[in-house]
Parts: sequence; C-alpha cells; structure tokens
Amino acid sequence: LAYVEATRGHFAEADDLFGQAFAIDPNNPEALYRYGQTLVLTGRVAESMSTFQRLLTLEPLVPIYQIQMGNSLYVNGRNQASIAQLEATPDDSPARYYRNLYRAMALSATGRHGEAAAALLAVRGEPQVSSELTDVAADLLRRAPARVESPASMPARAEDPPPTPKSASKPASTAPGASAAKRAS
Repeated sequence: LAYVEATRGHFAEADDLFGQAFAIDPNNPEALYRYGQTLVLTGRVAESMSTFQRLLTLEPLVPIYQIQMGNSLYVNGRNQASIAQLEATPDDSPARYYRNLYRAMALSATGRHGEAAAALLAVRGEPQVSSELTDVAADLLRRAPARVESPASMPARAEDPPPTPKSASKPASTAPGASAAKRAS
C-alpha cells in the first residue's frame, strides 16, 4: 500500500505507511525493496543505496534486489559500480529486461554506446520491450565507434558471482516515518 501511495504522488502518506510497516518488521524484504524504489522515485537516491545495501545483506541472491541496487548506483552517478553490479546479476532471471535496461543506461553514460545497444537488443523479444526501446538501441549504435558493427559481434561476458553487500545497518536519516517526525517538530 505504501508503494502504491508513492506512485500516486502521495509521498508523505507513503513514508508514514513504510514507517508503520517497519515498526512491525524492520527486516521485511518486500517492504525494504518497495521503500528503496520509493526513495529513488522521490529523488532520495543516496538513501536508496543504503536501503538496497541493507536489503542485499538480508537477501543477497534475489536477482531483482541486485538489479535495483545496480539502478540505485546508476541514479547516484556511480556508473562503473552500477555496471559491475548489473553484470554480476544473472542474465537468466525473470527481471533480465530491467537488468539490461539499467545496464544500458550506465554503459551509455560512460560512452560505451555499442555495448549499451547490445544490452537493449538482447531483450528485444521480452514482452516489456516497445518499439521505442529498439529506437533507443539504434540511436546508441549510431553513436558507437565505427569499429562496432553490431551487437551480435560483441563477445558475451562470463558472469561473476554477485558482489557481497558491505553493511546491514541503515542510517537514521533513512528511517521510514521520518517525514512524520519532521512535520511534528
């Protein structure tokens, strides 16, 4: 319910609902996942990283959590770390579309347009893919160096094991319900 409120633009209500959820179970993976997404949505991107790090200490092998950590790194401007996180996430997960989409954004931000296009084109058969995404891939290929002929010519990368999360602690500044406390003071 909290995440639904956030997607409707009701951020204070969402924050309060997350606070209630974490009062019941501060280690609920689904609540942490949705809270991290809400932090990105509301522009609290630095806080999102600590939330996803905490989530990965609880559930280190869940691909969608790994993928959202990669996205959080990207929106925090940490493109190389984002690429490493996303490339360490299995490409065969049901969320591979998001893995490749976020990876393409980080690759493009580092000027690796050919690899970005390859990441997008690798998921072109997925149900979430629109013709717009294919157009973005084509644009990335146009910006790629001339030596990149097509995504099919790029070598596949061996998958690395997922990175180990560093900390399970959550800074007090990211505590859900903090907006209610701030409003009360």
